[in-house]
Amino acid sequence: MSSIMRAETPVAALPNFAEPSPAAVVALRAHPAFDLAMAIAADGIIRHFDGKPLLNRLMNDRGRILFAVGALYLDAEPDTSGLRLTAARLIEFAGIGGYASAGRAKAMIALLRWQGYLEDGPISDDRRQRPLVPTEKLWATVLDRWQSVLQALSVLRPVGGEALASLDDHAFRASIAVTMGRAFRAGFRPLQSSPRLAALAERDAGLVMLLVVVGTTRQGGEAPPIASLARRFGVSRAHARAVLREAEDAGLLLNENGSAGGVPTEVLRTEMSLFFGSLLALFEQAATIAVVARTRRSSVVGVALPGDALHP
Repeated sequence: MSSIMRAETPVAALPNFAEPSPAAVVALRAHPAFDLAMAIAADGIIRHFDGKPLLNRLMNDRGRILFAVGALYLDAEPDTSGLRLTAARLIEFAGIGGYASAGRAKAMIALLRWQGYLEDGPISDDRRQRPLVPTEKLWATVLDRWQSVLQALSVLRPVGGEALASLDDHAFRASIAVTMGRAFRAGFRPLQSSPRLAALAERDAGLVMLLVVVGTTRQGGEAPPIASLARRFGVSRAHARAVLREAEDAGLLLNENGSAGGVPTEVLRTEMSLFFGSLLALFEQAATIAVVARTRRSSVVGVALPGDALHP
């Protein structure tokens, strides 16, 4: 069996999710090294999606990320009856977030099982439920994404480096998954302050293509051709062209050459900054909660954390 052992994380001891404050986002964006942190996080997102055409087609950028984290969250936080991750709970989680229909969520679960990211768990007493268990392969995929964001956060905050060094601890990373899952269930989205960018993230490979355009031009190069973007992320040239045209219409790109990706506008750079500020603020909160929870577990087992774990 390829799945890892579940970390028996005392999730009841974790505080309820509180949305990162605007002040926390502002403070991160004001840091002198914020541009470097953005570049590190963006490169990690691009790598996460690069060369995976089937997954890119099945679910948009936002949905795919939340779906994987949702699986880890539900596995770590059982419901009131003690039920952990099941197909039904994951489909419900996707529906609450509004990032996947029931049909698409079922297709995603089937694909993740087929590719070894999820496997069947022990048969439950209720045969209507289908217990699932995240495998090491799913954890490795999510951790690859988290590592790039935490590496970016470590440029700005010491807790980023501490969390990065603690990801081998199953209980620690399960705590992060629970905070993330609770955040998404509560309706928090890192893109909520970037509405134009959020609209493009709904399109297959939309966000990641814009990240490539921004990254390439930031380094002084020309935007990659549409054909190159399409091949790289497994979408048609017509789809890539339509997405980039939508970005132009939204004021995110300027394009005087129809075959190239375009030039980022100040609007796009601002929306990217807001997105990464919110994303890093969420990881700062999740990492801080996980650090505090680990400290409390090591001192007094079973003691509930106060409501504001960020300021113990």
